[in-house]
Amino acid sequence: MTAGDRAARPARSGWIIFAALAALYLASLAPHVTFWDAGEFIAAIESWGIPHPPGTPLYVTLGRALRVVVEMPAAAVVINALSAVCTAAACASGAALLVRRGVAPVAAIAGGICAGCTTSVWLSATEAEVYSASLLLSALMLAAGASAARAQSGGDEPGALRRRTLLLYLFALAAPLHPSALVAGPAAIWLASDDGTHPRSWGSERRLTVVVLVAALVAAGALATGRFGLAAAASAGIAVLAAATAILHGGSPPSRAGAGRGLVVLALGASPLLIMLLRAQLDPAVNQGAPATWQALADQVARRQYEVQGLWPRQAPAWIQLANVFQYADWQFALGVAPESTASVPRMLVSLAFVALGVAGARAHRRRDAAGFRAQLVLLLSGSLGVAAYLNLKAGPSIGWGILPDAMPHEARERDYFFVLAFWAWGLWAGMGAVALAEARLGRRRARAAAATGL
Repeated sequence: MTAGDRAARPARSGWIIFAALAALYLASLAPHVTFWDAGEFIAAIESWGIPHPPGTPLYVTLGRALRVVVEMPAAAVVINALSAVCTAAACASGAALLVRRGVAPVAAIAGGICAGCTTSVWLSATEAEVYSASLLLSALMLAAGASAARAQSGGDEPGALRRRTLLLYLFALAAPLHPSALVAGPAAIWLASDDGTHPRSWGSERRLTVVVLVAALVAAGALATGRFGLAAAASAGIAVLAAATAILHGGSPPSRAGAGRGLVVLALGASPLLIMLLRAQLDPAVNQGAPATWQALADQVARRQYEVQGLWPRQAPAWIQLANVFQYADWQFALGVAPESTASVPRMLVSLAFVALGVAGARAHRRRDAAGFRAQLVLLLSGSLGVAAYLNLKAGPSIGWGILPDAMPHEARERDYFFVLAFWAWGLWAGMGAVALAEARLGRRRARAAAATGL
């Protein structure tokens, strides 16, 4: 196989997944407005308005641009289709990244399709919700981090700097899109820094680069949640650390130019937040929070309309919050077997089978790409335990009854969509595991039959 063929494999795998999942999502697309936030988002897009905090101006503006191009009378169908395209592209990007890092194309394709068919991912792909676009942004963060590491290992320092700058920009885009995309930030930084060498062998320049990326993630997260003092402090830290990196380079022109580049791209990435300030002054039909002043804009981004819960005290016992995560995980691969929210033996058996497939896929991934395995493990932990710890949710609507006190509050709706990156990561492994087990069973002599069986 030529180098050109090897380079084309990720793109081909990605296009296969994109076509398959886009067809599936469009075939199962919601034909009208669905429950909860979808109607508000569609109305906000139609009026180029401002939905509930934090306002998601980037998502609304992308939807409005699509509506200008596609003037179908059924607005819901057009916006629902935007979610389908974003989710299919996210799964395609994730699988292409696996192929680029050495995973066999058929295993990556199986993983991408399996991840795209998890319940929470599939539901968001068929309705007007911001979480589909957020998933795509997360997948692009992972791709940028891996690309930066690849350029670094190839000795292309300017290319690595450009890709790390792109990663900072993608971090900042989470502020005008949705903060949930930043859950992928730790995994993206891990990909950007993990080249297989032990951290103890890294030089001071390499360590400073990692710290700059972490500071950028903190700054982006602070911007996305309205913690502007923390955002300013993290930005100041970036400037100091970038200057230190430039000094280590001997003050060369590229280093001096790169010293302030991170702050510029963070500001550019967050700049779509200003759309709310401009549009609110025209009082569109949907104008939640009316952020027509700087103070109102800050309140909108910080979600001061709501009572934002801190890390402590916990709103439910920790074991209930963890049980919620496992409850939502049980829905992902077999909800159609028993479509009720409570536990079911038949569904649990299928879920356990997918647990086994995920373990097999994780082992195969570790053998093929240890650094990529570690990054995906970070994504899984960030998207499950990390989200549960940070959000500090109340007990879900369908859990804890008869066990918790009747007066204990429950969430107004199920919150499985907050953990979607964890389910997506496990879906990638489960698909890879199906192919790995089929290949182990059928052997190398029947490689094509094994690949087809696993897929």
